[in-house]
Amino acid sequence: MPHIPDEEYAWLQTKAKTADFAEQLYNDPRVSDTLKSAIKVVHPQLDIPGYDSKKYVDQRFDEQKRERDEEARKAREAEQDRDWREKRKAAQERHGFTDETMQEVDDLMIKRNVADYDVAASYYASKNPRVSSPDYEDNRWNHEKREGFAEVAKDPEAWGRREILKTLYDHQNKQHAF
Repeated sequence: MPHIPDEEYAWLQTKAKTADFAEQLYNDPRVSDTLKSAIKVVHPQLDIPGYDSKKYVDQRFDEQKRERDEEARKAREAEQDRDWREKRKAAQERHGFTDETMQEVDDLMIKRNVADYDVAASYYASKNPRVSSPDYEDNRWNHEKREGFAEVAKDPEAWGRREILKTLYDHQNKQHAF
């Protein structure tokens, strides 16, 4: 049997302990992936059975999850955008605002931190009342074109008496109904 010098024997013993220690870490599921990842950093071309396929599968699952999350985000944003447009249009129609006025309402919502179009549009309408448009032409009121004006103009006192009597009869009939 050949004789090994003491220094070489000590070196081999240290290597054996290191190998045992490394094998224990390599096979421990709590730190195995971390160790294998470190090995891949130093030796990227090294094929580590089980680790490479697991990383490939994990990468695929991560890509699929990112794609699903992106699709869900886009669907959620599209729904929010549709809902926002519907609420904006409803408020615009309800208050009779122009597109320029709605832009001012949008600015108001941002400035005042208001998230509801109905609230912002109502507030805007109360602070900026619409100027009424005249319903006459050529600086004339054209009363004679109004319904019932001819009857009133013919005999205003008779028309007034008839309206008063009609109101009294209606009131009297309502009292008898109870």
